[in-house]
Amino acid sequence: MATSDQAIVIGIRTYPKLQSLRGPCHDAEAFREWLTDPDGGDVPAANVKFLVTDAYSDPDVTEHPNVSEMEDLFGEFVERGVTAVSSGQSLGRRLYIFLAGHGFSEPSNMTEVALFSANAGSWFAPNLAATRWAEWFRANGVFDEVVLVMDCCRTTSPTSRMVNPPLPALMGSPRRGNVRWFYAYAVTDGQPARERELEAGTWRGIFTSAFLEAMAHALPD
Repeated sequence: MATSDQAIVIGIRTYPKLQSLRGPCHDAEAFREWLTDPDGGDVPAANVKFLVTDAYSDPDVTEHPNVSEMEDLFGEFVERGVTAVSSGQSLGRRLYIFLAGHGFSEPSNMTEVALFSANAGSWFAPNLAATRWAEWFRANGVFDEVVLVMDCCRTTSPTSRMVNPPLPALMGSPRRGNVRWFYAYAVTDGQPARERELEAGTWRGIFTSAFLEAMAHALPD
């Protein structure tokens, strides 16, 4: 078992101020199932931080998860990471980050992608700057490997800008040059992601379904 591997899995399907989606929670559940499968990621279930729209059972709670709730999942690794790296250590072999929902590309930098929080609207659009979090972990050698998988749109909008996460300055870890990384996105810059009904009554993101199918059956090369 990959006992030192960690994971953050987030799926947002309900956006009261935008068009809601149908697949992200199913995608997040499927990704978590692959992560904890001994024949998949083999990550201990206790090491997977999981947050989806369906976690909020109160019908009056419609704008969650918000940015602070999502960033709380990352914050623990930042705090522990500063301590570990200062001692010349890492927090573990691999960090998985899986995000599904509405997203966009940063207009000023096509390599940066963010996930809209559930309370995002057309003019006020709080978001999780996913690639900036991943890059901080990578640049500081907090983990030996960083895997980022995002099933969301990468379109741009003049009203959408990535919100800088509350991260400390880079620590200049000597390990940074040895960190391996893999970032996978549903679409290329500027394109919308798609979902569809793959089974009766069950909607899924096309990218997540294909990605997990490949992880289960494709040749290792």
